[in-house]
Amino acid sequence: MDEVQDSDRGGYAGGGGFGLMVLWMLACSAVILFGLSRMHPEIGARVAYAFRDPALDLTKPFPNCKAAHAAGFYDIPRASPAYVQWQDPGNNGIACAPAPDGPGPDASVRTALIWKRLSGR
Repeated sequence: MDEVQDSDRGGYAGGGGFGLMVLWMLACSAVILFGLSRMHPEIGARVAYAFRDPALDLTKPFPNCKAAHAAGFYDIPRASPAYVQWQDPGNNGIACAPAPDGPGPDASVRTALIWKRLSGR
């Protein structure tokens, strides 16, 4: 069946086949990952490390948020050694959050880090 764009419903005519396919792929991926992590615990540890917040690996705070943003770090959590109270104006446990109207973090940098950590290089 050819899928036709249905602008009234904001999706494709003929049901939610695409959404179900994505859900099915995610469920299969989760089963494979859980199975692999039970058979090979080092894989589970590597995946957990790959998706871990890179700010947790920092050893010292940045002099200011502008320097943190230039280095590609936004939203530094309280658990990170780089967190300092005065860089958290909202006192919500997140330092150096991006400005609402300013540029945010570059997703390609985080994606490259995840792939680097997954490949073990």
